[in-house]
Amino acid sequence: PKIFESVRVVTPTNDTTPSYTFISSDDGIIEYEGSCTSDNKTAVAGSNLIVLNTLKEGTYSDCAIRVKDSAGNRSDPLTLSQFRVDTTAPSVSSLYPANGSTSISISTGFSITFNESMDESSMSLNNQNNLCLGSVQISSDNFNTCVQMVKQPTGLENNTSFAFSASDPLTAGAVYLIKIKNAVKDAAGNSLSSDLIQANGFLVDETLPSYITSMVEVEGGYDFTCSRKSDGTVWCWGKDDLGQLGNAGFGTDKTVARQVYGLVNAADICVGY
Repeated sequence: PKIFESVRVVTPTNDTTPSYTFISSDDGIIEYEGSCTSDNKTAVAGSNLIVLNTLKEGTYSDCAIRVKDSAGNRSDPLTLSQFRVDTTAPSVSSLYPANGSTSISISTGFSITFNESMDESSMSLNNQNNLCLGSVQISSDNFNTCVQMVKQPTGLENNTSFAFSASDPLTAGAVYLIKIKNAVKDAAGNSLSSDLIQANGFLVDETLPSYITSMVEVEGGYDFTCSRKSDGTVWCWGKDDLGQLGNAGFGTDKTVARQVYGLVNAADICVGY
């Protein structure tokens, strides 16, 4: 018999009994090799769906099947495409602004970093109004109202990090908390074990520095922020370990905004990693 893979096991998956579909040229008996087994033993000519027996968490690359027809002829082994079973809940590695931080700009960007790749569609923000909706929320009044965001977050580093920004400046002198709800899922479909809420939040600067007046646009990156002024200049602050601030100060983080070197008459900005 000839057998071919039709629908591979979804990877990563949190299903410990995943399904797999293959096509056989003949009826026969299914034989299993390697780390995978199944109670599905009979193959028919055409499409065959099998459900694998319970698997432990891990990566599987040695699972294979054969089909033996009624005459005793055995097919060549068909190795299942490698897949990974992941049943562990994701966790948050870092937030920006960090819990307990002070002197945060009213135009700060935001970022969240997880310990693994996440399902980008689960990272929902409310970019319509100030209702506390979505899986990521930021509030200064115990989540009676929340900060409206510009747009849905930008996924970075294979969706392990997400950057986003508010549609309006934050309130000077206010303390904001970041909440990440357990609706957030990793790429395998595992949710956070519980909602995460900053204990102390972050304090926004009480005054607006003169160097970022006349801002017309603000974009948040991965631990840094850039703003475009009405005169077409661009100013950035935050992490600069990769030279992302663009002001010839490579490797030196900036808590004060500096003008991006050589960039004038900017009409729009978009930042990432």
